[in-house]
Amino acid sequence: MASIFTRIINRELPGEIVYEDDHALAFLDINPKSEGHTLVVPKFPVASFDALPPDVLAPLMLAVQKVARAVTRAMNTPHYNLSLNNGGPAGQVVFHVHFHIIPRHEGVRTARPPLRLSNQRMTEIGKAIREAVEP
Repeated sequence: MASIFTRIINRELPGEIVYEDDHALAFLDINPKSEGHTLVVPKFPVASFDALPPDVLAPLMLAVQKVARAVTRAMNTPHYNLSLNNGGPAGQVVFHVHFHIIPRHEGVRTARPPLRLSNQRMTEIGKAIREAVEP
């Protein structure tokens, strides 16, 4: 069965997509720890980071870097956490490789429980990130 991320990639489920190329897709997390919390996933469906083929890994990491730059510009902070949960015991919930880019501001803790943002706010954040992506 296809993961929720594969279904977003295939446009079977909605997502606030902020970046896409031939190898990767980035979209806002629906349970964000901060405004602008973005996930970057390979279009190649694989559960484990170490199972990524080199021809998928290299462009994925370039996309992660490009999206991180856009997220920090759009959210007006140079600070962010970049994380990957690999396997259930490490906290992976969706078994499709994905990187979290979580913008951070000085003195502000990440939300626990996650933020609940309106659809309008998610759209505004998504637009800001898309506009901040370097060509």
